[in-house]
Amino acid sequence: MKVFEEIQAVVDKKDKKEIKKILLIGRTGGGKSTIANVLVKKDDKFVVSSSSGSSTKSTQVEKFEEDEIKYQVIDTVGLCDTAMTKEKAMSELAETCRLIKGGLYRILLVTGDRFTEEENKMYYTMKETIFDHKFSHFTTIIRTKFPGFLDQEECKKEEENLEKTNPDFFKIIKECKDIIFVDNPPLIGLPKSIEANRDVRECSRKKIIESFIPSDEKYYPPNLRQLSEKFVAHFEEKEKLEKELKETKELSNQDRKKMKERIKELEKEIEVEKARGIRIICTVM
Repeated sequence: MKVFEEIQAVVDKKDKKEIKKILLIGRTGGGKSTIANVLVKKDDKFVVSSSSGSSTKSTQVEKFEEDEIKYQVIDTVGLCDTAMTKEKAMSELAETCRLIKGGLYRILLVTGDRFTEEENKMYYTMKETIFDHKFSHFTTIIRTKFPGFLDQEECKKEEENLEKTNPDFFKIIKECKDIIFVDNPPLIGLPKSIEANRDVRECSRKKIIESFIPSDEKYYPPNLRQLSEKFVAHFEEKEKLEKELKETKELSNQDRKKMKERIKELEKEIEVEKARGIRIICTVM
């Protein structure tokens, strides 16, 4: 028994040292960036849009610590953001690939008070194209804008209501790890209102944090991992060759020619991967 406790203590210590990465996904205007701010306990670290347009134009990252466990929140570019070019979205997808290197602890699918057909399509496309069958196992749905979120009976009634009124969404709920109802009212108005809303946000945060069951299990999305590895490898080799060409004067003409040819090959390979990434982006935009 003592040996088991010692082993468990070592595992717990290691678990607390490692940074657990949390990926936020969701449609534009669904409350994703607000959830990110609530988790890291900062009001404006993640830019929140006041309109229907996406404010998350670049992947945003911030770390926080809870009960000696370190987390990293990754707020992705708003999917289905028609204002963003495919090339820009591809660039941000590549950055997301780099950030999740080492595996994900949890994926939070953030949705507002109405789960749309657009979100339904996005979920299955992401599962089949960007991620894989393990996607649902690591995904928790965060349903925002639910004032009765602290009442378990109200949450249960809402879930039963969703089964009747939105069977497509209910099917996704059953596929995923869990659904958590929260409310994150805006921090605007009179000081008393702001303070009250801040308390509500803290309750939402606590509810989400409590769902984070300690686990060493990590998720490595295969398509993103492959895309990331190829991009990084090609870019690094290309940059290395370009630097060598620029800084090394002793190179022979033949060596310079070979290096320039290799750089052209790498540029073509980068374009191929870029096109592949854009095809992925096109399926969810």
